Amino acid sequence: MLSDFSLSDNIDILILSEMVFTGYKFLNKDDISPYLEIAGTGPTFDWCANQAKRLGCYVFCGYPEKEGDKMYNS
Repeated sequence: MLSDFSLSDNIDILILSEMVFTGYKFLNKDDISPYLEIAGTGPTFDWCANQAKRLGCYVFCGYPEKEGDKMYNS
């Protein structure tokens, strides 16, 4: 859906839904564990960073984050 957009569209902010790439419903911590990302790394961060560069905008996207033993809906 976003592939048709470019810098010339003058997008300022791109906001995606909460947990857009993983889905939201998990039965327990083990179910979500494979999808946890460390802030500033991982496939969600990479995708958002690439879109931000390509479109010249800010990108906001919720993702499951891991920091040490803690998990967050970031």
